[in-house]
Amino acid sequence: MSTGQKIAIFMLVLMIPMVILLPKSENELGEVGTIEYNIDSTRDVVYFSWSAARNADGYQVYVLLLEKNQDYVLAGEVERAQVDIKGFITGESYSVKVRPFKETDGQKEYGKYSNALTFSYGQYDLV
Repeated sequence: MSTGQKIAIFMLVLMIPMVILLPKSENELGEVGTIEYNIDSTRDVVYFSWSAARNADGYQVYVLLLEKNQDYVLAGEVERAQVDIKGFITGESYSVKVRPFKETDGQKEYGKYSNALTFSYGQYDLV
């Protein structure tokens, strides 16, 4: 390895930490926080909320019925970091995940999916 190659590698190694520490763009789409939920069995509805992603115009909410071994289904899009969903089947287990999006010139840019929240609807074990 020539001296020039060694210097180039050394300079590249010095620059890597600088790239990692650069501040995120003010317009960059942030990530969704942990999803929380609350079941209201008297109204047959589940309330979901999460911390808002920076620069998000809205969120896509996906639901998966775990026992059916199917893919996640897009339940809908919402503008706020919360949604109420009806129609869950008592005794079934579900997984929910969310991803943010922002619109620029009519085109949607999607962020990363949140970690999935898994829960059972209306199934309780009394001890």
